[in-house]
Amino acid sequence: LDSDIVFWRQGVLVNHKMGKFLVESIQPLNKGPDNGVCCGVDITVWSQYEDFSAMGYITDQLDSLIEEWYPGLIGADINGHDLVQKEVIWKVPEQFMAK
Repeated sequence: LDSDIVFWRQGVLVNHKMGKFLVESIQPLNKGPDNGVCCGVDITVWSQYEDFSAMGYITDQLDSLIEEWYPGLIGADINGHDLVQKEVIWKVPEQFMAK
């Protein structure tokens, strides 16, 4: 695989011939228990060929790490809400938008 990897304490950027992906830590701007924002991981995938399988692979790897390091955290609380929340923000480039 032809790729360049840049990493730092809070993230990693991988450039390869089919695109690139970025995985980095998210920290709240206002730290404190009542700010309503928690820490997390941001995964961004750019693909020249509309192949976003890297997103699924990275997400699966993170789930495996969480389950290994914090057993039971992937489950739900007593109200049925997931303990680890996942949000997807999908930005579709204009050239793929229906006219």
